[in-house]
Amino acid sequence: MTGADVGASLGRPEYVIPALDLEGYFQRFFADRQALRRSLPPPSTETPVERSQPSDPSLGIADVESWVESLAQQRPKIHASPWREGLDVLQKKFAVFGRIQKSYDASMRKTTEEEVSASTLCRLASILLARYRSRNDLNSLNSAIKLLDKAALAFRSGAPDSALAAELSKALALEESILRELHHD
Repeated sequence: MTGADVGASLGRPEYVIPALDLEGYFQRFFADRQALRRSLPPPSTETPVERSQPSDPSLGIADVESWVESLAQQRPKIHASPWREGLDVLQKKFAVFGRIQKSYDASMRKTTEEEVSASTLCRLASILLARYRSRNDLNSLNSAIKLLDKAALAFRSGAPDSALAAELSKALALEESILRELHHD
């Protein structure tokens, strides 16, 4: 159902309003994700070199965790854990703006127009998927799916990048296992 369908359904009897086909939606979603996974090159046996230059940080998960915690330590504490605070703030930034900048000030205002790399988005999505698994936090799952959508778009529209393909493949596999569990419950 599109936005136009919703607007056109106002004032109409309920039996005339188009129904949302959840099963069809899930089938199309899974088919799209499987097509993306098939388009990814097979995982390399070599370990990709991590790029950690400030100009283009493709951060490893440990680096993403450190970055999130350092962002949180700049702010007044709301939660007992700086890690949780930083993750919550980044998740909210992404939910509201659809992007995550490379740097923020102590008030969590962006200090650059540059966004984090698609590989970093994949790693952050993996962290949020793990958070969903441990806490059943649907906001984390929702944000992870959106992060992976954005990373997939970057992969499809950019030059082939084996490091991004590997990160995307791992995160998509985790996402698929979680969504299949939810779909079958």
